[in-house]
Amino acid sequence: MEAWFAFIGEYALAIITLSYSAMLIGERLLYAKLRPGQYDDSNAMGSFLTNLMSNISAVLLGAVIPLLTYFFVYENFRLLDPGTALWTWAAAFAVHETAYHFGHWAGHRVGLFWAWHQPHHSSEELNLSTAARGFTFGDPVAATLSLSAALLGVHPLIFVTVVIAKNLWGIFNHTRLVDKMGPLEAVMATPANHRVHHGRNPRYIDKNYGQVLVLWDRLFGTYQPEDETPDFGLVEPMTSNNPIKIHFGGWVWLWKRMRSAPTLGTSLQYLWRPPEWHHDGECHGCAKARMTLEPAE
Repeated sequence: MEAWFAFIGEYALAIITLSYSAMLIGERLLYAKLRPGQYDDSNAMGSFLTNLMSNISAVLLGAVIPLLTYFFVYENFRLLDPGTALWTWAAAFAVHETAYHFGHWAGHRVGLFWAWHQPHHSSEELNLSTAARGFTFGDPVAATLSLSAALLGVHPLIFVTVVIAKNLWGIFNHTRLVDKMGPLEAVMATPANHRVHHGRNPRYIDKNYGQVLVLWDRLFGTYQPEDETPDFGLVEPMTSNNPIKIHFGGWVWLWKRMRSAPTLGTSLQYLWRPPEWHHDGECHGCAKARMTLEPAE
């Protein structure tokens, strides 16, 4: 066990980077064979360059600082001391899945965190390259909530191992090459369920937040099966593949909203109000607004 921990601790970043690279290459080759001409290389390059822009600072601010914070809480404030007991693996999974769900929910329903998360939804394609799109600092809400695992005494390297495995599943969920997965659709965040999450169809917006499971979505009414072909991207489209525009698009969106407000107090409300909220009372960039633009059937 100690040798495994040492390996994970030393090579965690390399493991997930190499695994992700292999998944990207494999999917691209499958597209060439199974769906020739359907892979948007320019879009994928935009995703790749967006990810490349944030890698150095993300390693420091999006990975190292949360991990050091986890170590600090574990060493100084843990309430239990279970060591490497088997139940701590389940605890790590449960805590991270819960933290991910609610952090992801905040990323869609709180203006400031939507600016943070918006680049991930900016692509009008969906493949494994899309999983790389994101702002530098990851998910601060999920990282904070995950500290509860440290309080429970979950060893940091157990937690890191579980997070790596979950993240690889989350990457896999960004493909269109996998159809529905039978009974797993009812309980797991599958590619079909996550395609829904990236859809801007009115019925798909703000659905299916889970990374591995959809149990929290079912409990809180945010679960939606894939029952029509998703239209991927933002309600207010980001059509550029320029990595700078992708990376900072959410902050430009938030700044424009705040600048449009008549008073400072109203401007600050954009930080915690949901993304569709607007001070003029209209529904900007939300499912309701999109419905009014779609032709009646």
